[in-house]
Amino acid sequence: MPLILAVIGFLIGPVLVRVANFLINKKTTPLCPYCQTPYKPLLALKGLILQRGRCSSCRAPYLITYASAEIFTPAIFVLIWQKFGFSLYTFFALLYGASFIILFLTDVNYKVIPSLIVHLTIALAIIGETVRGSHLSNHLLGGAISFLLFLAFYALGQVYTRWRAVEEVAFGMGDVKLAFLIGIILGYPTGLRALLTGVLINGVIVLALIIKGLFSKRFNPLAPFPYGPGLILSFFIFWLFLS
Repeated sequence: MPLILAVIGFLIGPVLVRVANFLINKKTTPLCPYCQTPYKPLLALKGLILQRGRCSSCRAPYLITYASAEIFTPAIFVLIWQKFGFSLYTFFALLYGASFIILFLTDVNYKVIPSLIVHLTIALAIIGETVRGSHLSNHLLGGAISFLLFLAFYALGQVYTRWRAVEEVAFGMGDVKLAFLIGIILGYPTGLRALLTGVLINGVIVLALIIKGLFSKRFNPLAPFPYGPGLILSFFIFWLFLS
């Protein structure tokens, strides 16, 4: 069964890339943002190995996130099977995994967390955790605390944008909804721990980008930063290994 799920995940990965692209651009075929060369399913992994993640036409390094979907989707599907085994909940868990990969792709590539996917997954999570026999009140509490905490972060960010007269900050309402979703699935206090770990992961990434920017003399402290991927990475760690 793990081998079958790995094959299914390998085939679904490129589909998730297309779904992520369609949600933002309303086009099913992703294009290179620099030369508009169409992305072909299952070729991103080849491009990552042979071309170091670069476009075959203009050599722009845009294939890494697409290749990550082709690599991590089968890995996550197998880990879900190993964690939850053969059960009805596993079906819901596979849908969770696919949804989070879509959210990862849209935030990395476009700095957008589609509300449609988040809302559908929240509804799915409430049903899934009920099917699993979890204490739903604990999961709703986890979602509520996560939502309120990240809503406070968002409010502080809005105050900052008005104070410094900048157009956007890293933290948006999409991240608040994502935090609510993670809290719903993991419950309290695991959801809160996962989110705080995600904040730490993002902090490390930002620090690395600052150091790189200072050395390359291209440092821009107000450049937009996708916050969702760090939260999603932390979610998978806690969901599949630490809960």
